[in-house]
Amino acid sequence: MKQKIKVIGSGQAGNKAVINMIEKGIIDPQSILLLNTTLKDIPTEYHQYAIQFGNGGAAAQRSIGRNMILDSLQNNTVQLENFIQPDDTLCILVSSVSGGSGSGSIPILADYLKSLGVAVMVIAFAGFEDDVQSMKNTVDFFKELNDSYGLQVIDNKRFLKAAANDRNKAEQMANEELAT
Repeated sequence: MKQKIKVIGSGQAGNKAVINMIEKGIIDPQSILLLNTTLKDIPTEYHQYAIQFGNGGAAAQRSIGRNMILDSLQNNTVQLENFIQPDDTLCILVSSVSGGSGSGSIPILADYLKSLGVAVMVIAFAGFEDDVQSMKNTVDFFKELNDSYGLQVIDNKRFLKAAANDRNKAEQMANEELAT
């Protein structure tokens, strides 16, 4: 049986990673959904695959991202039932653990998808572990995530030395790791 996989990026980091996989030809754009609290982080050519939930950013506050995705699921701004098909066997959720939009929404999305009968795999990008808010978000993310989901963590910090301490380059290298 051929697996049918859908991929959802949430938040800026998750969307960048999913777009990288599209551009490398790894995933079909028809099998992806890009979610964020603002569309400004998503290149215009990918807006057809994007849904804005909320009203303009979560400012690294998980509770804001969490509340915005809950509201969007309840008011049908985000309709996962239309995205997930009956023969889909797995949904991969991609996000950072340290921001607000992605890390706040992923545990909610994972639980919602599970309620639709879809297996869930979470790909989580760990941050650079150098500020209190992102560390708190990271701890809270893992505490909130149900242990019945598959989980892979890619550590951005691991790439800093090879990237000559350039954080943007380290994030790109982490995205490349996911693509491979």
